[in-house]
This record gives sequence, C-alpha cells and structure tokens, in this order.
Amino acid sequence: MKIIIAFIFVCFGIAVHAQNKGFEQNDLEKIKEYQAYDLENGFKVINLNNNDSSHVFLRLYTELPQNVNKQYRPFIEIEQEIRNSSYLNLPKGWTNKKLDNLNLNLKKDHFGYYLSCPLEQLDTAIFFLSEMLAHPVVTADHLKKVKNNYKIKRDSLKNPVELRIERVTKGLIYGGDHPLTRLLNDKEIDALIISKYEDYYNQFYRPNNTYLLIMGAVLQERAVMVARKYFDHFNYASRRQT
Repeated sequence: MKIIIAFIFVCFGIAVHAQNKGFEQNDLEKIKEYQAYDLENGFKVINLNNNDSSHVFLRLYTELPQNVNKQYRPFIEIEQEIRNSSYLNLPKGWTNKKLDNLNLNLKKDHFGYYLSCPLEQLDTAIFFLSEMLAHPVVTADHLKKVKNNYKIKRDSLKNPVELRIERVTKGLIYGGDHPLTRLLNDKEIDALIISKYEDYYNQFYRPNNTYLLIMGAVLQERAVMVARKYFDHFNYASRRQT
C-alpha cells in the first residue's frame, strides 16, 4: 500500500508541477506529510497539505489490474490509448463553459483526470470528479478513433528493434504475463465495441481501486467529509447495475 501511495504521489507531483501554471518546485517542497483515509467502500482519500490556501489540486486515479480474464485483456491496452488521448468527454450536464465559470481547470494525462481550482470550490470540484467516475466518459465515436490510432501505432512498430524495446519495457513494468506485453490483432481490436467497454468500465473502475488525491491547505476532516459525501455511495453492486 505504501509503495502504491508513493508512486501516485510522485506521478501527481510531476503532473501538477509540469502542467499547472504557477505551481513551482518550491510549492512541492512545502509538502511535509500526507494523510490517507479509506472510506467504508474502499475508496481512498490522500490529502497532501502544502499550506497553499489560494488553490487546491485534485487527481482522480484508478489503478487497473494486472491480471484479468481473457475477455477484458484487450481493454487494458486500449485503456492506455484512451488515457493518452487528449479527448475530453464531460458528464451529462457539464460543459467547458460551465467549468470555466466555476473556475475548475480540468486536465488529463496518461494517469487520468486532474484539476485545479480555488480552495472555496473544493466541494464542487470533488462533486464533478465523482460525476466523472460514475459513468464511462468514452463515447462510441471516441472509442472508434482510439482503436484506429492504436492500429496506426501498432503498425508503425515494424522495426524489430523498436518492437522489442516496446515489449521488453512493458514487460519490466507490468510483468511478462500482462496483456500490455503483446500487441492486439485487428480481430481483437474490432471486437471492442462501446457496450463491451461499458461492461469493462463497470467491472474495473470501482471504489476499492480508486484514489482521490488532494493537494492544498485542506484539513483532513474536511477532505474526508466531502469525499464521503460524493463517493461513499459507490459500491461494486451499484456499478454492475449501471
């Protein structure tokens, strides 16, 4: 557990430092400790206090499994392409204009979604992230584009040296039996339709493997209270019914 938290902390710090204007290295160095709390459903809240009361930074991260049933293996690899794409499909009722009006600065990288906002907008920001988690934000058109991009990327790895480096690197990171250590063929890619993706999402995007990271001058009691308000109702049974 400590290793996972440390890994997420490093990734979160790098992303925030690199992609949020005004967040400098000395801000990261202000973080002296973090507090972690598990909600009753297994959802994890990690509060990183940097004594900055002007803005708060939040990241929603879901740790995908390394070993899955054969029917879900292709989605693990396609999921990486979805996370790497710049496409943002917002939940129902949300628009970019609404986010701007609420001062919610939403970003995305290969770890997932993160945002920054004024401290007074913390509750709204966490509510928005709960909406992001509740249902897949990938549409059929987006999935089609992702699959096409995957094919292009796969076909570009024709150089045996490049292909070997790609596979060896992923083998070292994920393990030799992980689905990311092999390339998908056209039949496997074409079989990935939106209804199957939604089933995959409900199967693996669950509270007990999802983290909310909060960086700012936020008391642990408030962080847990707001997270419980918006995330405590998620559980495995309700996700399977969506």
